Amino acid sequence: NSKMSRVYNELLLKHWSIPRPTLLISVTGSAHMIKGIQGSLLDAFRRGLYESAAHTGAWIVSGGLNVGVMKEVGKARRQYSSAYSDSVPVIGIMNMNEIQGSHQLDLDLRSFKPIEVNRSKTGQTEKGQDLGNALDPNHKFMLAVDGEDKGEKLDSWSTFEFRRAFGTYINAEGGGPGSKNVQTVSVVFNGKIGTLLAVKEMLCE
Repeated sequence: NSKMSRVYNELLLKHWSIPRPTLLISVTGSAHMIKGIQGSLLDAFRRGLYESAAHTGAWIVSGGLNVGVMKEVGKARRQYSSAYSDSVPVIGIMNMNEIQGSHQLDLDLRSFKPIEVNRSKTGQTEKGQDLGNALDPNHKFMLAVDGEDKGEKLDSWSTFEFRRAFGTYINAEGGGPGSKNVQTVSVVFNGKIGTLLAVKEMLCE
């Protein structure tokens, strides 16, 4: 809890100057190319997601990679943020080991200088070949989690555990002293067995 307090209060609120949320919108779904869904439906999803967050003062959280439903979340910000002064924090939470070219994110321990990375190129070779699992360039903030995402049970996955702890902390403490608890709205869009397992875990909490 103290670790998550530092992430939330020192990094997100203080360093990144993100306003406290009144609602947390957690998006999960397909981590692969989305097929068989009409473009108009995808656009309705993107518009509804961003506008709902803008009108309620919500944060949007997804896996932050440039593929599947995460890419659609990024597109929502790219398409609709200008109408709302880019007011919605769109936050990606992913495993460091999932990111192609993650060595670009290694901190220089000698200088501790901030790292500047072209996020759209984290999934490309030097020749520009797409390797997949690039960071989505349209997410506004990124949190990369150390550890492994392995095993049959999601609670053994570092990223799932971090994202669950992140949501739990914000639910209880995110609104600040004297305020009501921050509620989470879970949005499920497309996906396979992993998505169903994630939904099951969320419903059991």
